[in-house]
Amino acid sequence: MPSRILSIPFVLLLAFFGYMTWRVDESYLNYVIPLVVILVLIYVLGPQIDWWWYERYPPDVDAPVRKMLEKTNPFYNRLSEVEKQKFRQRLQLFVTGTNYMPKGWEKIPEDAKYAIAANAVQLNFHKKDFLFPKYENVVVYPTPFPSPQYPEQFHPSEVFKEDGVLLFSAEQIMWGLLNPTQYYNVGMHEYVKVFMDDNPNIDFPDFTEEDWEGLSKAGPFTKEHIYNLLNVPDIHPKVVAITLFQLFPQRFVKVFPQQGRKLIEIFS
Repeated sequence: MPSRILSIPFVLLLAFFGYMTWRVDESYLNYVIPLVVILVLIYVLGPQIDWWWYERYPPDVDAPVRKMLEKTNPFYNRLSEVEKQKFRQRLQLFVTGTNYMPKGWEKIPEDAKYAIAANAVQLNFHKKDFLFPKYENVVVYPTPFPSPQYPEQFHPSEVFKEDGVLLFSAEQIMWGLLNPTQYYNVGMHEYVKVFMDDNPNIDFPDFTEEDWEGLSKAGPFTKEHIYNLLNVPDIHPKVVAITLFQLFPQRFVKVFPQQGRKLIEIFS
């Protein structure tokens, strides 16, 4: 972390003047106190310092994550080489800036973190501000879970707007990543909700219950599959439509040409 590197010379100086105060002369204490103050400030402002540095010198993802993108992410593979680098850097920044919290296990697998974050990066790829500041907390369970919103349904994903938290089951996240035509992408589904909440002034094309037949043609999933996978009662076809547009854009535009052109404008 850049903030830790920044603190090293001050730690060394503090050790030196602390020793001099103890062994030589108490007047060296005048140097100790300012150094302590500086180190406290670096500690408190560490996240901001780190983010300032990373924005100016964005890191790239590790090789295994890059291979995962190449094998599983059609959106990434359609980009130019320059845009691919931008995607990877934003992906790394998104993971760094997100507070991932394991629930029901000790540690979240790294591939699950990047699989979740890739959906958010795709949605905001053409925007300057690509983070969702109101939704920095992501809780990850190993398998489907109940929650205060749905206490009787074990479900794989959720947005809890009141606390700005997203919740995911790593199992279903990886299903959607590794088998994108067999399992609906619950990660993209929830981040579409976040995108819509974060952009209240955008006039999204409307979709109603009558559009489910078309939606089953715009993607490889039936209404029953999506309902069974998400296992919650309040599934809005507009969220499903935008999710399918992100996952299967060419197929979606063929079924919904007018709405598809509108979505192209929004996400371009």
